[in-house]
Amino acid sequence: MESILIGDINWCNKDFKTLKFRNGDNIPQAKTTDDWIEASKKHSPCLFIIDDTYYYNHFVLNDRRGIAPEGYSIPNKTQWIDLINFLDSQFGPGNNIPGRYLSSKKGDTNIGFNIKWDGRIGDHNNITYKYKKDHNEIVLFKDKQAFFWAQNKNLSKDFACVFWIDKKSKITDIDNSYPLGCGNLIRLIKN
Repeated sequence: MESILIGDINWCNKDFKTLKFRNGDNIPQAKTTDDWIEASKKHSPCLFIIDDTYYYNHFVLNDRRGIAPEGYSIPNKTQWIDLINFLDSQFGPGNNIPGRYLSSKKGDTNIGFNIKWDGRIGDHNNITYKYKKDHNEIVLFKDKQAFFWAQNKNLSKDFACVFWIDKKSKITDIDNSYPLGCGNLIRLIKN
């Protein structure tokens, strides 16, 4: 996996994609919206692949079998904040600065983080049967935002931390009250 040094952290420059836990067991995979909803309700690890984008619920991250390969880990909240602070220090303060430098657009300001604007998948509370059974209907904010899980060992019963960035406004944020059953991307850091 290719990585880039941003501040003091080596960040992988692409989203992590795997079908297996570190021990070789398959990650349960949703094939339908109903599968995803069921996994969310049961608090079960689940992966949903849509158009070659791998959306993981937070139960995958905290499964005892692990997901990150040896030598890599999922960044925690502090590491995501460090990324934002480093970019602010390099390119000027303001919560709209980092997005400009993380985007996948080519140019002098791209540092190679390569964000794909793949949105996220809701959990069982915000996916309703008004959506068609077509799995593409459950992807929220496609081509508008990107959402990445933050590792959270002190997992609350219902919520986790996520880093998100908006394509248009370039606003980034850390959300500490994110439902565990949502599907987000994973970006790794090199240990």
